[in-house]
Amino acid sequence: MFSIWSSNWLLYFGMIFVAFVLYSPGGLVGIWERFTRRWRPLPEEAAAMSKRRIYRGLPLPGFLLPRA
Repeated sequence: MFSIWSSNWLLYFGMIFVAFVLYSPGGLVGIWERFTRRWRPLPEEAAAMSKRRIYRGLPLPGFLLPRA
């Protein structure tokens, strides 16, 4: 398509190719994933209680206390 408009089409094609490699290292698949993530978000893989924190020094409930 570039050869229709210019005799230096290889130069323009090379510049576009280098820009594509620099700014889209994931390639066409990476661009496609970026667009589809807008409409279909990635599934959440974290466990249900993964953000729960365990605090030291909190008293244990009676049923969890060790028996003597």
